[in-house]
Amino acid sequence: MMRYAKEGVGEAIVDIVGSINAIDVARGSAPTMLANYGHIPATLKTPREIYDAAMKVKSEVAGLGGREELYINGMVDAFAMYARTLEGDKIPYKEAIKVMQQVDLAPIPQSDYDTLAARIGEALGKLGYTGTVGDQVSAFLKNTAIEPDQVGNVAMQFLGKAKEATERLVVQLNPADGVDAVNTVRGMFWSGYSRYIDDFRGDLSFNIDRPWSLPTFGNILCHEGYPGHQAFYSHWDDLYRKGLLPLEGAYYSTAGNPANCMFEGSPDTGLHFLGWDDFDENTPEITDEEKRTFAIGRDILDLQRILQTQACYRYHVEGASHDEVVAFMLSTGIYNQVEAENSFRFFTDRVQQYYYPCYYYGHWMIHDWYEKVPKDKRSAFFRLLYDRPHTNETFVKETQELLAD
Repeated sequence: MMRYAKEGVGEAIVDIVGSINAIDVARGSAPTMLANYGHIPATLKTPREIYDAAMKVKSEVAGLGGREELYINGMVDAFAMYARTLEGDKIPYKEAIKVMQQVDLAPIPQSDYDTLAARIGEALGKLGYTGTVGDQVSAFLKNTAIEPDQVGNVAMQFLGKAKEATERLVVQLNPADGVDAVNTVRGMFWSGYSRYIDDFRGDLSFNIDRPWSLPTFGNILCHEGYPGHQAFYSHWDDLYRKGLLPLEGAYYSTAGNPANCMFEGSPDTGLHFLGWDDFDENTPEITDEEKRTFAIGRDILDLQRILQTQACYRYHVEGASHDEVVAFMLSTGIYNQVEAENSFRFFTDRVQQYYYPCYYYGHWMIHDWYEKVPKDKRSAFFRLLYDRPHTNETFVKETQELLAD
């Protein structure tokens, strides 16, 4: 078994994560521990016990040094902060996110939105769409819509292609890897969900309360499947069984922590890793028309994410109301009522409010560093990204070192 620290530390960390999960579930939330590769049982019963266990781990690794101490400290500091929220401590949102996700929340510059909107408008204009960017996006998504009863079929159409490209370009998966089912659901605030079953198998679910179109669905399918969540779940299970993943990081958790940006940012850049939005990349598994469609869809999702994240900031930091932030998300015409209300449910959920910023910040952290990586170092970058657990600090530090070599 691979370890970063002395015996007992890894077990204690996974116990902390599992115990947080048990409390979250007991209070009516969805599970926050999505994979437990070492199958370590949860034993801590209260938020105070979780906090004390985190502080004990921190003291036990003091002086360990290297990426091991940097990684462990980042994670246990976050779990201690999360335990404080479970205890009922009223911690300012920016302060909580700074510790939990190693992210400095700030308003997103309007220029980011304007630049992206102009690019979308230009691309859709070349395809014959007219009017405001909101008009163009609405018409484009309507013309490429997927009927709810066809979502599963479209998923299966591209899932095998995405897996083949993932194994060719990004990461080799265990031969037993696979997706057992693609489900459609209603009543959820999320759009897509990847569930890890065990033994390299998982299933995917898509929320058909919201409208789907091929441009956006292709990106989210890669996010949930390959080279996104299913690839990570399966690969980490394989690494752990081979003694190549430390027990201290042998789990996935959506409780607020500084691995969240990695957990969402890497899958959210997954379609880009495959080159499915880049005409400079050779992608024989998809057509040029599909590539053009996916590229525009990626920009639309990024534009929507700016609105979602700004709305989250305005609500939690600036004190805006439900009606104000929903109206803000609807104001540009690229977002419908169902999507806006689901986003509000997501970023105000008792648990998910401490997770939500990682989608935006994680996407751009991973995307921007990937863009700096020369093609001859992509394999090394993917090994760094897929083969070891990270906080934001360890990822940035080690990617900088990779590019400096």
